[in-house]
Amino acid sequence: MGSYGKLQDLMNYEKEFGLWLEKESVAELSRANKPHGKNFVGERPYPHFDNKIGIKQLQNKKNKLRQEIIDSDKLAQHSFWPLIRRDQLKRQYKKGDDKKKESKMKNRPIMFASHHDSCIYAFFASLLREKYESRILNTSLNDSVIGYRRIPISQNLQTNKSNIDFANEIFRTIKTRDNFAVICLDIKGFFDSMNHRKIRDSICDILDVGELPKSFKIVLCVIMKYRYISYSRKLNKIISSRKVSDSLHEAIGKNEIAILKNKYARGIPQGSPISDILANIYLYNFDKKMTEKISAWGGALYRRYSDDILLLVPLNKAKEIYEYARAEIEKEKVKIGKDKTEIYKISLADNKIFDITSQYESGYKKNRKRIQYLGFEFDLQNIIERPGTVEKNYRRAKKITKSMEYKATNAKNLGKKLQKSDKPNLFAYQGLSSKKHRNAGFNKQYDKIKKKSLKITKSKRKEVL
Repeated sequence: MGSYGKLQDLMNYEKEFGLWLEKESVAELSRANKPHGKNFVGERPYPHFDNKIGIKQLQNKKNKLRQEIIDSDKLAQHSFWPLIRRDQLKRQYKKGDDKKKESKMKNRPIMFASHHDSCIYAFFASLLREKYESRILNTSLNDSVIGYRRIPISQNLQTNKSNIDFANEIFRTIKTRDNFAVICLDIKGFFDSMNHRKIRDSICDILDVGELPKSFKIVLCVIMKYRYISYSRKLNKIISSRKVSDSLHEAIGKNEIAILKNKYARGIPQGSPISDILANIYLYNFDKKMTEKISAWGGALYRRYSDDILLLVPLNKAKEIYEYARAEIEKEKVKIGKDKTEIYKISLADNKIFDITSQYESGYKKNRKRIQYLGFEFDLQNIIERPGTVEKNYRRAKKITKSMEYKATNAKNLGKKLQKSDKPNLFAYQGLSSKKHRNAGFNKQYDKIKKKSLKITKSKRKEVL
C-alpha cells in the first residue's frame, strides 16, 4: 500500500466524516424504528471476518478505523479483508415453442465486504454521491437516472420512489404517446465489464480534479483489484471461530479455501457499498448524450435503472436513436446485450402494442404482447407482475415463514432445556427476560429458575457470565 505516492487529498475528511456519521446515526434511528435505534453502521447484519462497527465507536476521535478513513497515510496501511462471494440463484420462466413454461437458473454473484471495509467504502461513496447529485441537479439527468438514488415522491413527503412508482410513471406516459416506439436495452455484464481506466477518468471528472486524491486511489485500487472467497460451510466455520485470522490462514495453507483475485483491467464487485455510485458515475457522459439527443423530440424520454435502459421516442426516430445508443455505449467500453433488446410500436387507435424488434435485430423470433419493465408487464390495458417477480415474492414469503417456524421451534426446545436444568445459565434467562421471548408453557418454571439463580454468589455469577 505504500506505493500510492505523496499526492495530498483535496478535501477536509475530518469535517466530511463528521457529517457522514451524523447522517448514518439518523439513518439507523429510522431503520430500527425505535427511540434508541441500532448501534452499528450499515443495514445488513451479515456474518463476516470482523464484527460490525458501532456508531459510538466511530464517534470516538481516537478510534483506529476513524483515523484511517480521514488520514490517507493511515488508510494506506489498512489491511482490507477479502470479499465473501455468495451466488444468488434466480429462477427465470419463459414460454417454449410448445407454449409450455420453461425455467432456467440464473446465477448472480454478490460480493460482501467486511464490516470495517464497508465503512470505508460507504464514506467515500457518500463523497462521490454528493458530487454526482450536485452535478445532475436541475438537469434532465435528475429525472432520467433512477437507479441507486433516493428520489422523493414529492417535496412534502419523505418517502422515496420505488420500482413500482418508476414503472407506473412510464406506463402512464406510454398511454399518451400514439405512434411512438418503446426501446428496451440491457447492458451486457455491466459491473463485470466496467473499464478501470474509464472509472478513474469518470471519478476525476466528477471531483473536478486532474488527478485522483490519494485516498480515492487506495479505495479504487482495492475495489478494482478485489479479492474474494466463495462462501462454503468451511468458511462459515472459520467466520464463527474465535481466531478468524489464524483459522483462515490454516485453511488456505491446507488448500481448503482459495482467495481469488480480479486479474483483469475491468470489472468491480457487485454488492459493495461503493459499486452503485461508481456505476452511475461511469455512465454519466452516456446519460448526458442520450438526453441531449432526444431533447428536441417532443414527448420523448430516457430512463436508466442501473443496466436497464428505456427510451420512448417518435416511431420515425426509433432506428436513429437505437443505432446512436449502441454506438455511444461502446465508447464507454461496454456493450448492449442483443438477446435482451426489445422494441415496441404503440398504437392507441388499436389500443395495442406491437413487437417490432425483428425489424431491427435479425434472428429475433419472439413476439411479445407486453412491455417488460422493472418487474412488471404492460399492454396499454393492464399492468401485471412478471412471473419471475411473483415467484420471487412467493419464495421470499416462504423463506420468512420457515424462519419463523424455526425460531418458534428453538424457543420451545430452549424452554424444555430450562425446565430440566439444575444449574441454569444466567445468559439463558437474561435472554428470555422480556415477555415477547417467554414461552407461556414454562413461565412458572422460569420464575423458579430465576429465584434459584439469584442465590448464586457474586463470584460464582462472574464465572458463569
